[in-house]
Amino acid sequence: MKEASIESTRVPNSDTVEIVKDDDDPSIRTDGGVTSVTALDTRPPLLADLAYERLRDGLLVGGDLAVLDQLVEEDLAERLQMSRTPIREALHRLSLVGMIIDNSAGGYEPRRFTTKEVLDHYQVRRELEPLAVSWACELDPDQRALALADPRLTPTHSSPAGDRTFHKAVAAASGSRPLARMISQFVDRLSREGVHAYGAPDDEHELARGHELVIAAMREGDPRGGERAMREHMTLLFNLISRSRPPLGAAVPARIPLPVRPSLAHHAYETLKQAILDGGLVAGTSLIESSTAESLEVSRTTARQALRRLEVEEYLDRDSRGRLVVHRTSRAEFIQECEIRKALDGAAARLAATRISDEELDRLDALLVEDRTALRDGDHERRAVTNTAIHRAIAVASRNKVLLEASDDLSERTFGFGRVAFAIGSRRERSDFVDEHAAMVACLRAGDGDHAAELVRIHIDRSSQLLLKHMEDDNGGPDD
Repeated sequence: MKEASIESTRVPNSDTVEIVKDDDDPSIRTDGGVTSVTALDTRPPLLADLAYERLRDGLLVGGDLAVLDQLVEEDLAERLQMSRTPIREALHRLSLVGMIIDNSAGGYEPRRFTTKEVLDHYQVRRELEPLAVSWACELDPDQRALALADPRLTPTHSSPAGDRTFHKAVAAASGSRPLARMISQFVDRLSREGVHAYGAPDDEHELARGHELVIAAMREGDPRGGERAMREHMTLLFNLISRSRPPLGAAVPARIPLPVRPSLAHHAYETLKQAILDGGLVAGTSLIESSTAESLEVSRTTARQALRRLEVEEYLDRDSRGRLVVHRTSRAEFIQECEIRKALDGAAARLAATRISDEELDRLDALLVEDRTALRDGDHERRAVTNTAIHRAIAVASRNKVLLEASDDLSERTFGFGRVAFAIGSRRERSDFVDEHAAMVACLRAGDGDHAAELVRIHIDRSSQLLLKHMEDDNGGPDD
């Protein structure tokens, strides 16, 4: 691959900064610190999008494709009366969000989760979805009324599909693009698992009651009440898993995929994503399939798959003409991503306090020595690497792979884009960050999960505020 330049075109009159003022983006409003997103794109959906929605819904419990053990491109094209190209792209996207997996025959099959994997997803959702309700409740009355008009926000709990759409509607009502993306992905992943105890009247009543309490809190604009109602609702769902799933450790008829060499499409994706994170591809840059393929020295099919993945992960957007452009991160969105990271990294620390091994604690102690040495030497690059290693080690110790995946993603998004916090702030502030790392590890060693979680949240909040102020002062971000 060429490492020089990735060919691109500029969108006329587009901003070139990576983080922009909310006022400069017509699709984003901020009311009282809470963002609401207005849909401006009225283009008809792409065939690949239609195929994705059709396949996704067909694979759900009760769907017409749910009985299939193998997903064959040619057969699906015939069933859906579409050409094979949009079906191929839809299958690729379904694999990216985790609903299907590659099989040994070169095709796909529905993904089946172990009980531990389902529980891991619900632990993460139990952190994210109360936050979504809280943000929805903080919208102004007009925005809340608009959100409550969504027919998917129904207090009933009559079917798995109805529950799925309810949770995705609440996520959308939060006004947070990153939060809605994460919740929707996890909801879709678990949509085939049948974790709800349908048919048990008492459970059905409690689940429907949870929906009612969430909606009532949104009507009243009660963030605390809404957060509490959703957390209780998610806890009930979490507890119901044991009634409808094999016990932990039981055999599950699911194929464990063997490790495979990264594909050319994966390499192309990583190259493009790193260019976005490093600022080489600035916000508003339009990526054209043919020129991207030429610059990366790959086929157009490979480039298309890489670009599609970046679009699914919202590093790229489609403009009004259907062109893929690098996503512009607003100030509000950056703050939201930091808030989400606080919730997830705090949860990881709480879990890690009771699950971390002595060997992992020793490794963290060694990282703390490296952290302090890098501070003394003024080596900001080494401090950045060490900081990432410390936070990731805590996430790994949580023994929740879904939490680790989400934490890795948010870490890249909040401290990527060339925004390195380790060369800014006073000497005292930099030293404080090192001390905070040491305090977190001390709490983990003492088994104090609650205190560790609180320290992690404070640590991320302080570093993100310092970084945001630096970007504003440096004219690399919004003024307000």
